[in-house]
Amino acid sequence: MIVDNGAELRRYYALRAVGSLANQMLQFLVPIMVFMLSGSVVWAGLALVVEWVPRLGSLIVAGPLVDRFGVRLVYVTSDVLRLTAAGSAVLLTSLSETSALFGLIMLALVAGGCFEQTFVAGEKAVRILAPPATMHRAQSVLGGIDQATLLVAPIVGGAMLMLGTTLTILFPAVLFAASVALALRLPKFGRQSSDAELIASTISEPAPGSIGIRGLAGRFLISARWVFGNAILRDVVLMTMLINLMVGMIMVVAPILLLREYGLEGSYLGVIYTVAGLASLLSVTTVPFLVGRIGLLRLGGGSAIASCVIFALAGVAPHFVVFAAMVTAFMAVESVFTVFIRTVRAQIVPADDFGSVVGVILLLNFLPIPLAGLVVVASRWTGSLPVTVLVIGIGAVLSQLALLRHLTLLMPQRRALDGEWTIPALIRAEDARCNA
Repeated sequence: MIVDNGAELRRYYALRAVGSLANQMLQFLVPIMVFMLSGSVVWAGLALVVEWVPRLGSLIVAGPLVDRFGVRLVYVTSDVLRLTAAGSAVLLTSLSETSALFGLIMLALVAGGCFEQTFVAGEKAVRILAPPATMHRAQSVLGGIDQATLLVAPIVGGAMLMLGTTLTILFPAVLFAASVALALRLPKFGRQSSDAELIASTISEPAPGSIGIRGLAGRFLISARWVFGNAILRDVVLMTMLINLMVGMIMVVAPILLLREYGLEGSYLGVIYTVAGLASLLSVTTVPFLVGRIGLLRLGGGSAIASCVIFALAGVAPHFVVFAAMVTAFMAVESVFTVFIRTVRAQIVPADDFGSVVGVILLLNFLPIPLAGLVVVASRWTGSLPVTVLVIGIGAVLSQLALLRHLTLLMPQRRALDGEWTIPALIRAEDARCNA
């Protein structure tokens, strides 16, 4: 059963905005600050690996923890840990460059792992609070929030870089403090109605039973078998992994090319990401219109292929302006694909084990990002970064075409009598889950 609670959903949107802004700032700042402090391509690639390893590791337990303890407790605990790590990093960055580098890595480790906990918790909250008929709109709002923070984070981060390392890290610390305050206001419903009981049991109250290493491993394996056993979800996950490999490459390659190849300062990267964030925000607002015009499947498949083509062209961009345009276009198209995968995921994954299953999905989705860091490290000895980007882009295009062809056979879309595009396979999956 799904409860439509607009007020609580809007309250979560506010919390999501604060947490997403802090996360986007750190994703922007860590690679470029590490490269500025070390001047090493190897360190820049390894920084991405170090930043994402705890994210992936935490996803193994994120779903079961959310299902066991509820959204509110997971959110508050994660925010307190992030605030503590950010405060410690501020102190360390005021001592020396070596301690500043250590502080950045430590903050990235803690913030990365805790962010995935809150992300899975938020996905479950939205799954409960938004009805299926408006799920694509709710996911569009979430995509809009993420893209809006992607727009604001580089502006603030680029400005803070001019003020020094300590003040640069201070702002995410303030954001984590605000996130703690908002997380404490997450709903804790009473027992006035059956709807309230449903939300309370899902968001605030622990589920029965114990949770331990064996229990977590069992839940993870069951969820993994569910993901790999669903052909539609498996194809969508593989498509997402290819996109995220390219996202990870851009995160590492962009500051290196900017500083070393184009001879520009780090603040220019903030300009690129700001323009890209604005383009992404605008593109997300077009999703409901485009879904009505061409259907969800065509929109998702087209955005996936377009992302790969644009990424390949970015690798051979001859000038900074061309490179900036390619990065902007890539992020705009990738944001549309994100709405597609979230909508499919929300309609297929069963509600009772949503946190556990989504935790496995996110683990698989994000696995290519640290792999991208290792690819950059390897390019130090195997060849130039532009050629590496071009080869990966071409391979991704061919792979996406094959996956999209198979996905079209699994979930063909149809046009109803009223002119609305539908995907019967997703409708059947939603009905089966609601009747379970």
